[in-house]
Formats: sequence, structure tokens, C-alpha cells
Amino acid sequence: MKRIVLLAALASPAAFHIGEARAQIEFEVTVEPPAPRIVVTSERAGYEWVEGHWVRERGRWVWRNGYWTRARPGHVWVQGHWEYRNGRYRWIEGRWERVRAGHEWVPGRWVERRGRWVWMPGKWERQRAGHHYVRGRWVKRGGRTVWVDGRWERGERKRVRHDRRHDRHDRRRRGGR
Repeated sequence: MKRIVLLAALASPAAFHIGEARAQIEFEVTVEPPAPRIVVTSERAGYEWVEGHWVRERGRWVWRNGYWTRARPGHVWVQGHWEYRNGRYRWIEGRWERVRAGHEWVPGRWVERRGRWVWMPGKWERQRAGHHYVRGRWVKRGGRTVWVDGRWERGERKRVRHDRRHDRHDRRRRGGR
């Protein structure tokens, strides 16, 4: 009998809505999240960096580390972020978005303004003939971590070698061996 109830629950449309809702989690709090932790990464062919973020657990802020995930052909990763609206902070979950023909995704990022960290959303920019876009990134310079803005460069994009060391880690995160 338990098996029949479980199978019926899995087959019901409500079970599918739960899964869809989990993919688009939005979470609101009234307490401002701490400043984001800055992580210096380098580009890895075939992978996207999912930034770490703060979550609210049992009345306190806890940091969730970022991780590498396998890129999806024809898609870009849009980072999750905290958004301030109407006196509340809302977590907007990261997501994959289809590539737009003739455009390049310029990712969003955190910037400090008047002592507060503010999310600057990403945007689609029209591709420029004979150019490629180099994403902005955090780098270490003279013992400090600084932001280097993204920019358009002449010529073709340099190829980055695929690093198989991350394959096993990515499979584990997705439930594989």
C-alpha cells in the first residue's frame, strides 16, 4: 500500500510543480546580508563558476561556497543575487539562460556603493564585428583583490584548455560517481 501511495504522489502534477518551484527559489528577509565574499577564479573551458552566497539559517547568516559546474551549450549562467526591494532583501536564484543570437552576455556583479554592496545586473550586448568580449573578473594585485572590468578586444577569443580534474567534482555535485 505504501508503494502505491508513493508512486501516485510521484506521478501527480503537484510533484512536478514542486521540482519546478525549487529551481526558481526566491527567499525574503528583513536583515541585510553581509558583504559578499570575493573569490578569485580563472576561466576553465567547459565550466561556469557559480558564485557563493549568504543564506539565512536559524536566525544567522551562513556562507555557501561557490563551485564549478559544467557549462550548457547554447546557454549562459546568470548568477544568483540578493535584491533590495520595499524594505526587504530577496534572494533571486541563479539560472541558465539561452544565448541570444548576435549578442554577448555581460555578467552581473557586486559593487560597493556608499558603504553598501549592490548587485549590478547582467545584460545582453550586441556583438561587435571582429571583436570578442573578455569578462570582468577579480584579480590579486599588490596584495589586494581588485576588479578588472570586462572589455571588448579585437580578434578571436583565446581557447582555454579543458581541465578534466573538475569532471569528477561536477559529477559528485549532480549525484553521480
